[in-house]
Amino acid sequence: MKTIVILLFALTIILFNQISGQRAAAMTTAMVGDLKGPVVIELFTSQSCSSCPPADALLGQLAQANPAVIALTCPVTYWNHLSWRDTLSQEFCTARQNAYADARNSQRVFTPEAMINGRHSAVGSSGRNIADIIGKEAGILDRIDIRAGKDGYTAHYDAHNTSDVVLVVFGKTHTQDIAKGENRGARVSYTNPVIALYRLPLQNGRADIAANLILPAAAGFVILAQQGHGPITAAGQLKF
Repeated sequence: MKTIVILLFALTIILFNQISGQRAAAMTTAMVGDLKGPVVIELFTSQSCSSCPPADALLGQLAQANPAVIALTCPVTYWNHLSWRDTLSQEFCTARQNAYADARNSQRVFTPEAMINGRHSAVGSSGRNIADIIGKEAGILDRIDIRAGKDGYTAHYDAHNTSDVVLVVFGKTHTQDIAKGENRGARVSYTNPVIALYRLPLQNGRADIAANLILPAAAGFVILAQQGHGPITAAGQLKF
């Protein structure tokens, strides 16, 4: 009888957490429903992180709720020593997350971490916190205009304090069956997984994007105006 009570209690806690998470996700997606200007959310995640799947799901919901949300999944490598190697992990994602931490004088990196507009760090599954940050950041970023050309693309952004831009190339949404590790048996979808990252010079308000930088597996790319790993000041996105 005692065992049954304990199991029922545990089940109640699990259901409560699921309902709370669903409510938080619904609130967050409602928050971005009327968003006008771009907001950039970079999610540092891992397939070997047991607390990451809710964050991965939330990012996908935010991206679907409003095209003004520029959602990027950047899987890190530092959990690959465990029994499952992340199939999407990139060393440059690990380096970018560490650089963000250095920029805010922090020694702490973790998954799932959501970086919003390069300014705010939040637990990637915390819908309430992310909703609050998005509310504060709404309308802050300028929009970068991206145009297709004969030999590639051009990004146009008139700014006096930005000497280069960041080109982030992402693949199509990827669904992964995880066979080992903390998420064994789970099937998780990853929204806009980053597959390449470059810095390009911005000259006279224009950055040229050579066609060969856009990998064959690309589903689109994002341009970010960002000095170092400080705040993002403008963003643009093109999906194929």
